[in-house]
Amino acid sequence: MSLRSKIILILSAVVVVYASADLFLLQRTVATSFRNLERSLAARDVERVLASIDGQATALDNWVQVWAGMDSTRRYVSGADSNALAADLSDDLIASNGLHLLFLCDAEGNVLWSRIESADARERIRLRSFPSEQLLRGNPAMRLAMNDKGGAGLMETEQGILVVSAHPVSGRADEPAGYVLAGQFFDESVREAVSERAGVDFDIWSQALVGVEDERSTYGDQATGSELPIIDDRDDDTLRVYKAVEDVEKYMKIVVRAEVPRDVTAHGASAVNYALLSAPAIALVILFTLLKLLDRIVIRPLGTLTEHAVEVGQTDDTAAVSGIKRDDEIGTLALEFDRMLDKLRHSREQTVKTARLAGMSEIATGVLHNVGNVLNSVNVAATIANKKAHGLPTKDLARLTEVLKGQEDLGKFLAEDPRGRHLVPLLDELSSNFALEKEEMIQEMTSLRTGIEHMAELVRSQQTYAGTRGVFELADLGKQIDGALHICRQAYGGADEVEVVRELEDLDRVHVDKHKLMEILVNLIQNARQALRDSGRADMRLVIRLSRVEERFARIEVQDNGVGIPSKNLTAIFKHGFTTKKHGHGFGLHVSANAATEMGCSLSATSEGPGKGATFILDIPLELDTRRLAA
Repeated sequence: MSLRSKIILILSAVVVVYASADLFLLQRTVATSFRNLERSLAARDVERVLASIDGQATALDNWVQVWAGMDSTRRYVSGADSNALAADLSDDLIASNGLHLLFLCDAEGNVLWSRIESADARERIRLRSFPSEQLLRGNPAMRLAMNDKGGAGLMETEQGILVVSAHPVSGRADEPAGYVLAGQFFDESVREAVSERAGVDFDIWSQALVGVEDERSTYGDQATGSELPIIDDRDDDTLRVYKAVEDVEKYMKIVVRAEVPRDVTAHGASAVNYALLSAPAIALVILFTLLKLLDRIVIRPLGTLTEHAVEVGQTDDTAAVSGIKRDDEIGTLALEFDRMLDKLRHSREQTVKTARLAGMSEIATGVLHNVGNVLNSVNVAATIANKKAHGLPTKDLARLTEVLKGQEDLGKFLAEDPRGRHLVPLLDELSSNFALEKEEMIQEMTSLRTGIEHMAELVRSQQTYAGTRGVFELADLGKQIDGALHICRQAYGGADEVEVVRELEDLDRVHVDKHKLMEILVNLIQNARQALRDSGRADMRLVIRLSRVEERFARIEVQDNGVGIPSKNLTAIFKHGFTTKKHGHGFGLHVSANAATEMGCSLSATSEGPGKGATFILDIPLELDTRRLAA
């Protein structure tokens, strides 16, 4: 994934997280605040409705106070003048004053004048609470009137809620001369007047509806049991607030329901929706702006620097420069990258020189190691040849020559002289000895010449470093193995307590570098003999096998029953300088592995563990691309 894609993905995730968190916070804070504010305003609205109802009751109470304070009313209720209110007590008195009920009583509660009309048709009706003969002291309205100051309140009747006011009419010695009672039903006109003053639509009903299965009963019951307003917010458009008020008997029996449009939450929802839409929009604008800025300031310069780095990696041209010149962190990065490449170029040149010298040293070390292996054989061969030369019976031949020089008659000497008769057998024996010594010396000189040629080839192989390669030629692998055994046998003076077993399959000749193959075989056989001697075994046994593996490889195995190899060292033994021998240098197997690789072969080792011997396996391809290897 590109850097641009990652940045877009990360910033998009940030926008999504931001929008989700914003939605959560708006719902938990802003929307909740609007709901709480709306509920608070709704509670105030129902209080305004109650205040407006109190205002309606106060207006009625004022009217009653005026009538209770008139002298004509006092004279009428006291019986002093039965015609005192003749002009006022007309049939339209109640309707003209917006009343539905009016009672004038004497001090004993006897009804002197009364009228009750229905709220809708203005027809005369009767109410159980207001009998037309006498209002008993237990009547709620009379209890209100018997108060020294009178008062007003709500009262439940069978015709609905009634706003009632009652005041005593002053008499003598502070005794009431009678009572004035008036009332208004909560008809449509009264409800509209109260609603207009409060600015809130409302409804009012009696607690007597409790038990009726509707929302008025449910929330009315809750309202009568709580001093706080009960709020119903199930409707999305209207908030209903319920509050119970005391009637004239001081019981919470009257329930007022205010209906408040949910404008606050509607505005709040609009604000939240606006915020929800604006927040992602703003985030997208910020995202787009950031992407543009990042693309211009970061992504494109980094892309240029990345392309430059890739080009340097592909072309290996450490002299190339990025060309980015800026005074910020990316410019510093590009500058340091160019400096790093310049340092890398100088370091590489130095490393190549060092590696060349190290390679020359390693090659020379390997050559010296292998020359040392062959030199033992050459030294033995030269020593044997020297001993043979010194052991020739030249003194006997010289004495025989002196004897023959002093004889004038050689025939007579050979026939008659006792010494002459032994001359022919002596010459025959000398001839046989000289012939035998000659043959042995020829063999040793041949071995010496072979060793010297191998050392010369090892020295010449150092020229590989300068660009030359070995020569691949057809070779009999069996003869190469025998030659390596002969060289190693001569290195030990020809006398060896190791049992050597040859298991050689007859194979066709194979293209190999003879000298590298000889180098490998000598190293493997020498290592096997050393492992056998270090084991201290009496039955030291060395097995050399030659076989064909599948159809593509010839395999040479050098197996011993010596000290064995720990499993952790099976690959480490081929590393340069690795050795477990006290006087070893760790060159032989490393050089052999390199030689095998150069010939297109593979060299490996197996062992069951310490004390269980080891087997070295050299796989030689039967068909080599000699042109590639010799190129």
